[in-house]
Amino acid sequence: MQREEETHNTLVVSHLQKVQHHEYEHGEAIEGTKAEGAEIMGEEDKHHQETETTNRNGKTNKKEDYERNDQANISEIEQETKNHQSELDSLQSHLELKKMGLIEVYEEK
Repeated sequence: MQREEETHNTLVVSHLQKVQHHEYEHGEAIEGTKAEGAEIMGEEDKHHQETETTNRNGKTNKKEDYERNDQANISEIEQETKNHQSELDSLQSHLELKKMGLIEVYEEK
């Protein structure tokens, strides 16, 4: 009976040591996972910052392009307006001359 009790106690101690060993391994695995996660998060944060910087620069470039195109379009529209106005003035003076000519012909009759 005493021998069985000693064997049982030995098994219990052995089991407790195994439990402690597994708890230690589990704790180490947790720390390893935390370290790996922190490293991956750092890389992800770096990638995110690079992407944001690229997007900001792209936005600035697009804004500058838009402003340049807008100014070019405004200049083009102003030039077209001047051209149309000069054509309109030319037609107006031509019509006035024709009108004067018709009035002279009418008055001669």
